[in-house]
Amino acid sequence: NIGHFNDPVHGGSWLRGAIYYFKIAVALAVAAIPEGLPAVITTCLALGTRRMAKKNAIVRSLPSVETLGCTSVICSDKTGTLTTNQMSVCRMFIFNKADGHDISVEQYEITGSTYEPKGDVMVNGQKFNCSDRSGLVELAECAALCNDSALDYNETKRIFEKVGEATETALTVLVEKMNVFNTDKSRLSPQEMAMSSNTIIRQKYRKEFTLEFSRDRKSMSSYVVTAGRGASNSQQSAKMFVKGAPESVVDRCTHIRIGTQKVPMTPQIRQEIMKLVHQYGTGRDTLRCLALGCIDNPMKREEMDLDDARKFITYETNITFVGVVGMLDPPRTEVIDAIQRCRDAGIRVIMITGDNKNTAEAIC
Repeated sequence: NIGHFNDPVHGGSWLRGAIYYFKIAVALAVAAIPEGLPAVITTCLALGTRRMAKKNAIVRSLPSVETLGCTSVICSDKTGTLTTNQMSVCRMFIFNKADGHDISVEQYEITGSTYEPKGDVMVNGQKFNCSDRSGLVELAECAALCNDSALDYNETKRIFEKVGEATETALTVLVEKMNVFNTDKSRLSPQEMAMSSNTIIRQKYRKEFTLEFSRDRKSMSSYVVTAGRGASNSQQSAKMFVKGAPESVVDRCTHIRIGTQKVPMTPQIRQEIMKLVHQYGTGRDTLRCLALGCIDNPMKREEMDLDDARKFITYETNITFVGVVGMLDPPRTEVIDAIQRCRDAGIRVIMITGDNKNTAEAIC
C-alpha cells in the first residue's frame, strides 16, 4: 500500500499515510489471534504434564522429550540397573582330588538369598560342617581378607545392610554362613553376629595393603601378614589372597589346593574349572563367578612398585587355586516388561557389563 500513503484522504502526507496503514496492520494481527489461545495452550501443557507425572515421567527440560522421541538405542548397565544388586553366594566348589586324569570336585550349595548372615552349606541336601575341609577354611580366609566391605545391622529397619560393594558384601555373608571356626552364635546379638567369623579371620592376619581391581587383569589382591603376639619381623609370614574373574585368575595359577597340599595345575584341571564356571554362568540361575586363590610366597613389599598399577599383574603370579564361588544377582521383576515395551517402540536395548561373556549372554 505504499502507493496510497500520499492519497488526498491523508492530506497528501506520506508520514500520515504510513501511520494509518501501520495501525490497520496491528489491528488485523491482534484480531487474528484468539484471546483465549495462551490459556488453552497452558491448560493443555498442564494436563499433559499431569498425565506424564502419573507415569513417573517428570520433565525438567522440554528438549529432552524431543531427544527421547528420537532414541533408537538404549545402552544399560547390568548390575543395579537390570538387576537388584543384592548379591548372595549360592554355590561354590573346591577340589578334593587331582591325580592325573582322576579329578574330583566337591560342590556346595548355600541357603539364604539376602544379606542376613544365616544359612547353611549343603552337600547333596545335607548340612555340611565347613571346618572339616581345610580348603573351605582357606576359601573363607580369602573371602574375608580380599575384601573391603562389611555387614551392618540396622536396628531401625531390623535388617542387615551392606557397607561397601555388593559383591564383597556377598562374600562377607558367605564367611558368616560357613562359620569355619564353629563359633557359637546362639547368644550373639544381631550386631555381633554380623561380622563374628570375619572378625576372627581378620584378627588372625594383618592386612598390609591392597592391589586394587583393574579392568586389564580383572582381579584384586590383599597382602597380609600372619604372626603371634610379640613376634618379630623375621617370624612373620607374608601371604597374598587373590580374587577375580575365573578366566583371568586361572590363567595365572600354577597349582591348586587340595587339603593342605599344593598340586601342579594341569590342562585337564584348568579345563574342568572352566567347564564348571560355564555351567554356573549359563545355568538356570545365571551365576556371577569369582575365582579365589592365594600366593604362599609373594614378593616382599619393598620389591613392589605400588604406585604403578600396570605392574600389579606381575605380582599376582604363581597363584594357588583355592575355589570358585557363584553369586546370584536376580533381575528386577519389571525388566522383562520394560525391554519388551522398548522393542515394541522400535528401540534396541544393549546391556553393558564387565561380567563374563557367557554370564552376560545368559542374562540376555
